[in-house]
Amino acid sequence: MEGWRGRVAVVTGAGSGIGAAVSCRLLKEGLTVFGLDVNLGSMLRLVSTLDAREKKVWNKNFSSLELSLYLVI
Repeated sequence: MEGWRGRVAVVTGAGSGIGAAVSCRLLKEGLTVFGLDVNLGSMLRLVSTLDAREKKVWNKNFSSLELSLYLVI
């Protein structure tokens, strides 16, 4: 994945399964990851396992759909 370092990726379903695996791989490759998931608990678990310079988690409600968001830089 050369040439991707420093870019930004948006990952849906980032809290578990394939979305979590993709998020972790992208972080390992040097991307900034903006992940979205409907399950706050799974997002918090994932973010707690990440080794990153900065981690932020937000729990927001968008038009009656509650999304848990995280940004890892």
